[in-house]
Amino acid sequence: MKGQINETDLYLYQKRIKNKSRKTILLSLYSSRDTYSSLIELTGLKPGSLYHHLRILDGLVSKLGHGEYDISPLGKKLLEQLKLIEPGEIKPRINIANAKDNSKIDNLLSIIWISPVTYIVIFGVLLLSILLANVGVALAGSSIYPAYQFSYIYTVMSFILGWGILLLLDQIDEPAPGYNAYQYTFTVRLVSMLPGAIVGLSLYLLFLGGIEVSQLTFDILFILTTFSGWIISAIGIQYLRAKSFKIAIQISAGMILLDGFLGLVVILAL
Repeated sequence: MKGQINETDLYLYQKRIKNKSRKTILLSLYSSRDTYSSLIELTGLKPGSLYHHLRILDGLVSKLGHGEYDISPLGKKLLEQLKLIEPGEIKPRINIANAKDNSKIDNLLSIIWISPVTYIVIFGVLLLSILLANVGVALAGSSIYPAYQFSYIYTVMSFILGWGILLLLDQIDEPAPGYNAYQYTFTVRLVSMLPGAIVGLSLYLLFLGGIEVSQLTFDILFILTTFSGWIISAIGIQYLRAKSFKIAIQISAGMILLDGFLGLVVILAL
């Protein structure tokens, strides 16, 4: 039909507004332009989280002067074509309750993944944890697998190469407008190493207490931390990319496979 959005683009746009908060924003702006603070009040989102959602809605929402936002012609056409609103309807049907329920999760994820202050804190804590964890892995692991005395080298290689692979695979399926690939993939890679840091610190404390772990326990912990890092990274990618969890799993798979491969290299380097 003339003037309609083609099926491929319609599918991509529909995925963008699948989130209840983004759908609420678009429906609200259909009736009238609104300010940033009013949208915060409407959705119950934190400022950083709202900014993230507005970037994903780029092209469907336009930023005007004086901090106001309005729906674009494309955004109007999308709502009408998806039959979320009747053409010319002045007051759309906005499900604010659902958006507010959803905002609790959005706020938590925005704090973890895109809050600048939290980002700095997480970076500092993880850096210290990873450094101390490597002491634990080197002390406890080297008695089982001699190559683990060089765990620092393993960690550096794993982080840099894993980040590179993640950055490369991150180009699968076009990211939302405004997506900062370097910053977000770095954050995902950093936080994905948290399970390993926790296990390493635990091994360090056990070693100081004179408790040694068995080879089987060490191997199980390695598998669990690798799998946990995969899930954590997939959750981060799903949120930051606004994509399906299936795509997020695929994007982070290469990074985790690298971790597993390097781990096997260390284990087999007897």
